[in-house]
Amino acid sequence: MRKIFVLGSLIIFSLFLNPNINAAGDNFVVGKNVSIGRDATIGNNVTVGDNSIIRRENAVGNNVTIGSDSTLERRAQLGDNSKLGDNSHLDRESNVGSGVTIGNDVSVGRSTQIGDKSIIAGNSSVARDTVIGSNVTISSNATVRRNSKIGEGAKVGDNSLILRGAKIGSQVTIGNNVTIGSDAVIADGAAIPSGVMIPNGGKFP
Repeated sequence: MRKIFVLGSLIIFSLFLNPNINAAGDNFVVGKNVSIGRDATIGNNVTVGDNSIIRRENAVGNNVTIGSDSTLERRAQLGDNSKLGDNSHLDRESNVGSGVTIGNDVSVGRSTQIGDKSIIAGNSSVARDTVIGSNVTISSNATVRRNSKIGEGAKVGDNSLILRGAKIGSQVTIGNNVTIGSDAVIADGAAIPSGVMIPNGGKFP
């Protein structure tokens, strides 16, 4: 049902609101043509941009900003104090921690976990069943393939590619334009210079 109304601190310009939504907190600001599915839970001080979709059974925390043209698929979770940019996508059952920043044009795959205070910069892709620790930075145009693990505090440079099943340790620094092969293992604290290629199943150092 399409509704246009202002109710208390809830400000909605144009919303396709499922009548079975669980809860929407105070200061909920929603742009035009937003859709929210049944059994979704929305925290306090949440802003959702134009044309975005929050599907059923999602949980959005407090102090969250969701940009325009973005989608949270079923049972996705977006933690407190987090930001999802424009034209970005959280697939089903993805779990984003608190204080996370996800840029514009980012794709996060199904059942992927992103730890607290991590940053996923614009035009990046993180495939399904990946685990990203807290305080991780993934720079622009990087790609992380499915079933990979990235440890706490790691940094992944621009245009780098991490292939399926790779395991990146804690506090690792990966330069720009690096390729990490499938099932490769990068030890804690390692620093990989820009342009390096680690072969499938390889180890570094």
